[in-house]
Amino acid sequence: MDDIINHINRFITVYAIAADEDAFKKEYAKKFYKLIASVDRSLAKNKDTISLFAKLQAGLLQKDQLKHHVRQIQNKRAGKDLRSYDTIPKFQNVDQAIKTLVFTYDEDISEITKRFLYGQKMEKNKDLPQEQIDELVYRKLMTDINYYLQE
Repeated sequence: MDDIINHINRFITVYAIAADEDAFKKEYAKKFYKLIASVDRSLAKNKDTISLFAKLQAGLLQKDQLKHHVRQIQNKRAGKDLRSYDTIPKFQNVDQAIKTLVFTYDEDISEITKRFLYGQKMEKNKDLPQEQIDELVYRKLMTDINYYLQE
């Protein structure tokens, strides 16, 4: 009897999802990404276009980050400079900048945060508002992760 009730409940849930296209959309995307990742274990560190679109659909990547990485792949194929200023995703805030740097360089978040903070400290002497300093540090690190090496 419990088996029949479980099947009826599943059917009702599936029917409700089919009736509302936005129901469980984010959950579906995450499960889909996990399914793809389980088939291809290298997807977590892989940055090919298919994995990037899967990450976008799963909500793990933003649209401007996707554009940046697709441009990088295209530039790499064409033999162009990978980190030119025109291919860097737009600066939004410090947290998003650090996440973008972590994804781009596949480095530990604590290491990227440490470099970002050191860069802020080095750029403090410039007569700029904090947001412009943050964007400057972000752009320099996106161009060269070793720009602010501590001595």
